[in-house]
Amino acid sequence: IAPAIPAKYIKETDIANVFDVNFIGAVKLVSELLKKKKLNSGASLVFISSEAVRQPYFGSALYSASKAALEAYSIALSKELGTKKIRVNCVSPTYVETPMLEQAANTMSEEFVIKMKKLHPEAFIHAGNVASVVSYLLSDKSVAINGQILKLGRFSINIPEL
Repeated sequence: IAPAIPAKYIKETDIANVFDVNFIGAVKLVSELLKKKKLNSGASLVFISSEAVRQPYFGSALYSASKAALEAYSIALSKELGTKKIRVNCVSPTYVETPMLEQAANTMSEEFVIKMKKLHPEAFIHAGNVASVVSYLLSDKSVAINGQILKLGRFSINIPEL
């Protein structure tokens, strides 16, 4: 979840909600899978982060922080599980065209959304592209990739005003 909440309006319940969904759920799931020995040698775990970790926007403090925590967790976990031949990676997309992005766009003017798409044409990516990368990382074809944050999409820089 990615609520846009300016820092001065963040409440304890907001922190709990965002971190429960974006971070703590993944940690608890992996912990249970490990306790119950459900992850075999050769398994692969892939988490979904966001480039909001590196390119935060107004009101994204909680969302960006929760995804940064997920990235740090995935890197640490890759080292911990490496001896068991279990790979752990994280995919960090820019703007994925999903209902979540549509909901965010509904809070902005149409002019702003159009301008953003012109400024950053490679930042808007289809969910299928993310799914393809995740599928590859889960496959045996990616055995040499472990402990990585793979960035998907790209923000443009130094573009003059349109």
